[in-house]
Amino acid sequence: MCSTTRSATASSPARSSAGINYRDFFDRQLLHADYCLACFKLEQQEQDRLPGLLRSVLRLPDYRTKARRMGKIISWTETGVTHLTI
Repeated sequence: MCSTTRSATASSPARSSAGINYRDFFDRQLLHADYCLACFKLEQQEQDRLPGLLRSVLRLPDYRTKARRMGKIISWTETGVTHLTI
């Protein structure tokens, strides 16, 4: 589950500041060496699952340490975990 308050530009449609949209964050343009994004494809009513899911993802070998996470966008769906890397 991800939320954003990005402003609209000619190349990106306007988004609600309260909106939660997985597709807005699992985007290669957002990759940066100084941070990691974790996107969870959940319905609004499933948000109470997020803390446990986040802990389980951060226990995986590829994401266990800060050094291994930086520069990645992690995607969690019911079918598995993948990531984009710089």
